[in-house]
Amino acid sequence: MKKKKKFSWIRVLSVTAVLFLVLVMGAVFWIQPKMVFNPAPKLIATPAVYELDFEEVRVEERGLSVAGWLVRTSEEVRRGSVLCCMSSAGNRSYELDTAMFFTKAGFDVLLFDYPGFADSTGRLSEKHCYEAARMMFDYLRAEDGFGPLLVYGRARGAAVAAHLAGERSPDALVLEAAYASLPEQAAEQMGRMRHLILWDFQTLEFLKRVHVPVFFAHSRADREVPIALGRRVFEAFDGEKEFFETGGLHGDTLTVCAPAYEEALNGFLEGLGSRGSVGVGDAGVGE
Repeated sequence: MKKKKKFSWIRVLSVTAVLFLVLVMGAVFWIQPKMVFNPAPKLIATPAVYELDFEEVRVEERGLSVAGWLVRTSEEVRRGSVLCCMSSAGNRSYELDTAMFFTKAGFDVLLFDYPGFADSTGRLSEKHCYEAARMMFDYLRAEDGFGPLLVYGRARGAAVAAHLAGERSPDALVLEAAYASLPEQAAEQMGRMRHLILWDFQTLEFLKRVHVPVFFAHSRADREVPIALGRRVFEAFDGEKEFFETGGLHGDTLTVCAPAYEEALNGFLEGLGSRGSVGVGDAGVGE
């Protein structure tokens, strides 16, 4: 006769603890996109509201379908093009002020949405953000080969832009409200809960592979990404660089501080052009 196994509370508690841990990790993985991003499902406007000429763009690759707008500047002042890597909220229709800023500066601008935002399809993930940026960069380089090609990224988008620049080498990189990594940026707001964030967005690590000039812009009044975080990234970058301290709240600097921002960026680009790093046209920013 077989002996009955003795009931063990230790075994029950151990199995329960393992199951609970599995459920917690599953929940953390499932809610990860909601912790990192706040996408808006619908476009609220188009560049036409600013009377800007634009073309619909869609690039499909490996199960991803990335939508965007190629916003055109006027031929008279055209000097190059900019790929805009947006931050973590809204969609490309929330970036029309960015398009206005750069088109006034003489650049065509490609706004696009990461998979899971607006009408871009595919699973929303850190990896897919990088892939979407690469897809759109390759499209812009092939489609809009006039003048220097810049990559602009703000906050979360700065990490996407830095990752892209390490792979594709644009003529220059413009990073606004950059921080070293997502867990570092979340530390002040989330405390120990930041360890639940599985996505990294390691801007500082990506910049180690970047060999193009970088223009850093950061508002002294930014509460979401304190300027000290941006200065740390700037100081750690070992290449050609410039730091522009501006005003305005997070995400507002291109609008509320446009003249000063334009002047600083224009001086940066002209300096690169004089040294042969970037070919810059005759048009001045903001003219």
